[in-house]
Amino acid sequence: QAFCPPDRPQPCTLPTPAYAAPTPDMKRASTAHSGRAAKKPSIDPVRAHCATLAGAVRAAPEEVLSSSAKAMLCSLVEGACSTFASERHEYQVRVVGMLDEALQGIDAHMQKAVEETKVLVDGVRDDKKSRQDALIAAKAKEAEILAVAAEKHEALATAKAELSAKITELKAVKKAQVMAEAPFQEVLKQIETAKSVLEAIQELQTSSSDGATGKKLLKTVSDAGKRFGVDSSLMDSLAHVAKKEPSARVGFDVVVIDNTREAFTKLLADFQRTYEDGEESRAAASAAVSAAETAVTEAETVVAAAKESAHAEQDATKECAAATKAAAKHLGRWLADAKVVMDKYDDLVRGLESLRGETMSSFTALKELAPEPEPVEEVPQEGATGEGEADAGDIAAE
Repeated sequence: QAFCPPDRPQPCTLPTPAYAAPTPDMKRASTAHSGRAAKKPSIDPVRAHCATLAGAVRAAPEEVLSSSAKAMLCSLVEGACSTFASERHEYQVRVVGMLDEALQGIDAHMQKAVEETKVLVDGVRDDKKSRQDALIAAKAKEAEILAVAAEKHEALATAKAELSAKITELKAVKKAQVMAEAPFQEVLKQIETAKSVLEAIQELQTSSSDGATGKKLLKTVSDAGKRFGVDSSLMDSLAHVAKKEPSARVGFDVVVIDNTREAFTKLLADFQRTYEDGEESRAAASAAVSAAETAVTEAETVVAAAKESAHAEQDATKECAAATKAAAKHLGRWLADAKVVMDKYDDLVRGLESLRGETMSSFTALKELAPEPEPVEEVPQEGATGEGEADAGDIAAE
């Protein structure tokens, strides 16, 4: 179809690329007879080609053209490309060159994307096999970790049982220690009592029992004598002697005090000997308690380590279970993912075909835009009448 810019009175035409079929918009409307004028197109072909070209530039990925570059080129498409190629300003020629370069870049980028996506499409079945293998491996790993976790939990249960046994043993040896030391605790009390009695006798030797202090000292000796089974006649004699002033005591009185001291001294020695004889058994009981306490401490350490190990395996089990679930989910998405890849490939192929077909056809037409040549009028031959004249008129009009 003819197109004339506002500043150009003569008609112009769009050349048809060698590789693209003429579009309906580019065909001339036929006339019924030689006198009828051609119909005006409903759509301006140059503007349509400019719109196609601008749309391709606008849709270019950021890797090829930045947003600012796309905006600039789109704003310059119609101004540069709607001018005849032979009359373009140097600036317009540069714009056409930039558009050519941009289209080549878009083509290269789309070609690379098609090739990369084709590799994914070709590997769809291998991808499924890979996902299946990943799921099998995840399940095997999970089974292995579960087995180890079971062993760790069994070891923890064993360690807890051993700790419980050690605690029970410790309680038993502590009880035995208490039972073993109980008699010697009484001996210790007897030793302390005997020492107190000897101190009281020493004070009574230099004082009488008439005062409160003296009576208390005499009672301490008398009570101990009864408790330890000292001769009662000796205790009675001591009570009689203790009432006298020290200066009034004669030989028998001194003998009574000395005999009483000797009796309690002998008792103290017997008590101390008894306590010393039990030293070995007490040491053995104490050693048993210490050993049992050490065993409990060691068992607690083992339990703590077993707990930590079991908890670590429990965490590993959770991770393996999550990995198995993710692998199963990944395998379940294979078909949908494959469809996405294939659809993407189809879209890329269609987009590349559209770029190399319609878009490049429009660009070539605009790049070589030229005025439409003046129509040549044919002179009808003499003698031609009827349909011949009408046909000649139609040809001339065309």
